[in-house]
Amino acid sequence: MADLAQTAPAPPDPLARAQLSGLLTALCLLQAADLPPDAGRRLSLLRKARSHARTTTVLTAYLLNDSTFRR
Repeated sequence: MADLAQTAPAPPDPLARAQLSGLLTALCLLQAADLPPDAGRRLSLLRKARSHARTTTVLTAYLLNDSTFRR
């Protein structure tokens, strides 16, 4: 599942993109949890998780605004 999420093109639908980004956040955090605290790979995975979490937050805010203030 992780390989598919990382290699597949980003879906055009913001809802699907937010879901995919949330999944990638969780996957990075789970992978980082298995590594020792001083591992460079762990730090890299945590940074990646933070980046995905920011994307999820932005997309969620967009979706909330879109559904609240429909034109």
